[in-house]
Amino acid sequence: MQFELTLSWTFIQGFKGVGIDFTPYREMSNQYDYHQDQLPKSVVCHCTLRGEPLPVKMTVFSTMPWARIQFEVDDPALGKEIREKLLIYSTEDKNGTIFKSWNTRQITNGILARHGLTMEGIQRRQGVMSHQCIEELMRHYDETESMFRRDISWLFNRDVVPKAEQPMMAKWLVAHLAQKRNWSDGSHIVEQLYNELVGPEIADDLIRLLSDRNCKARDGCLFDVFVKTKDRRVLDVALSVLDDDALAQRALATIGRRKAKQHVERVRKFLNHSKPEIRREAKKTMKALGFPVETPPSPVHLVKNRRLLPKGLEEWSANLDMEDLEPTLRALSKSVESGFGSREISEVAAVVEEMEHEQTKAFRFPIVAQGKETELWLVIFMDDVDSPDLAIHSSPELIKKLEKLLPDKE
Repeated sequence: MQFELTLSWTFIQGFKGVGIDFTPYREMSNQYDYHQDQLPKSVVCHCTLRGEPLPVKMTVFSTMPWARIQFEVDDPALGKEIREKLLIYSTEDKNGTIFKSWNTRQITNGILARHGLTMEGIQRRQGVMSHQCIEELMRHYDETESMFRRDISWLFNRDVVPKAEQPMMAKWLVAHLAQKRNWSDGSHIVEQLYNELVGPEIADDLIRLLSDRNCKARDGCLFDVFVKTKDRRVLDVALSVLDDDALAQRALATIGRRKAKQHVERVRKFLNHSKPEIRREAKKTMKALGFPVETPPSPVHLVKNRRLLPKGLEEWSANLDMEDLEPTLRALSKSVESGFGSREISEVAAVVEEMEHEQTKAFRFPIVAQGKETELWLVIFMDDVDSPDLAIHSSPELIKKLEKLLPDKE
């Protein structure tokens, strides 16, 4: 039996569902993703739906943005079963999200082609959109289901949209934000504004959204977009939303960056906030204003070159939320007889609070554990602003003891 399907990248999951080993296709696809002119190519995969592996020949005509594949199966009944299972990943299923996504992409490509543009070119920031092209894409966006609109909005980048058109586009996107029923529906708009189209022209619109407690798109990321407008009212808006937990962290950071010392007492109230991330931001803001809450120990155990980490040490590692860092370090301290106590924990915590996203810091502590002198190394990578990756390196005995105290290793 022979049949052809156009499938989304998620069709690999479908292969698993029909017992097909997709490894040969994946290897071929990785090789030809950016060399579509060298297709078609054929590979043989095996399906285990009937028990023993049976060959399925796949002739691939394209791999991106959609995989167009011809299947050949000796057993017609098996071929029919495979086709039915894969159909949900296919553009032929007109009731499914895959078809709708594919159809959206087809319409988009048609609009771009009429105006001498391509998605690949726009991705490389090549070409200029005419006013007519922009209007057609905007209508297409308006007529498209919300869940597929991101596939259109990313095209509006500052290198392709003429500068004179950017304020109009930005205001149009902000107007869409005001209509969103939940945050996730508008996240692609916030992302596009922040990265590509933010400007002073949308400051008033953003203030209205940030001031509207019923606005579903209102969050810290939207506040970041407003900050990028460089509007002189940023501090006033930050003060007005301090009592909103969704915006308090960004608002406190704004007060700190602007050295607004006259508001130090308002900031001080947040040192006892119920949310740890807001408490930490309040401490950082107090320090930025020249009123540090406490003087942390000097980071005397920081190591500039973490490559000096000795060989032979065992490792325990985990991805933590910021509030879990100190409890983890306290559990570690209980496993150490000397060299890593409250002062050292405070030293590490103070450094981590100041770390930026994707920054790495390493500490070296001479300790005594299980009656033996050894070294304890902590390597911390700030995976996210509130999500440090912690790696603990020490003697095998200490790591074994720590694993019993903290079994949920990630």
